[in-house]
Amino acid sequence: MIDWAYRRADVLTAISQNTKREILKIIPDLKIIVINHGVDFYKFQETRNNNQTNLKSEILNLKPFILSVGTLKKRKGYEYSIAAFAEIAGEFPELKYVIVGRGPEREALKLQVTSYKLQDRVIFLDNLSEAELIDLYHNAELFILLPQDINKDMEGFGLVFLEAAACGLAVVSANGSSAEDAVLDGQNGILVPPQDMAAAAAAMVRILSDRKFKESLAKESLAFAQKMSWHKTARAYIALYWIR
Repeated sequence: MIDWAYRRADVLTAISQNTKREILKIIPDLKIIVINHGVDFYKFQETRNNNQTNLKSEILNLKPFILSVGTLKKRKGYEYSIAAFAEIAGEFPELKYVIVGRGPEREALKLQVTSYKLQDRVIFLDNLSEAELIDLYHNAELFILLPQDINKDMEGFGLVFLEAAACGLAVVSANGSSAEDAVLDGQNGILVPPQDMAAAAAAMVRILSDRKFKESLAKESLAFAQKMSWHKTARAYIALYWIR
């Protein structure tokens, strides 16, 4: 049925290169156009400037911290980002790890944190307002999320990477994943091999230890996010249908 529908479509679009690759594994000879999602760059900037959230003082007390945002599912790779944080925790004794989200892996991840004796340094949050979340983005040292494919359960496109970029954050993520369209390796972040916690730890150490490099990544993140607008996405779809 999927094969029949794909082959009879006038045009096929995918929201990321990763999605395109997965479709081509099923039906190799399709022509697919990638049109990425966008981000409301100015909302993330304006909200920051006008923000008076209940979490403000709590966030300042958490600093310095690294940040992850997303549903607590296997495909998000939290087990690897937590392990990577555990590797660098001794080198950065003041650093905390804030994870925003809820989901089926919450208790397992908390047990993992306990096994590393990092209960006081890994903080799980949920039920945040949009303004509170943006506040967290703007106060974080970097953003980390290491998506992985789990039995075809995969990320289509990582909107959180664009949100982090819109807040000027350097990003650490996994190559061969949905992050590839939003994280330009060595420009606005660092991509590491999937499930490679040692490489993720090394990437975080590099960003946290090299202020100039971190500032360069942050600058590129802002520039990249500004280009990745929803207007650009809409224009791409309009152009596609106009051509048809």
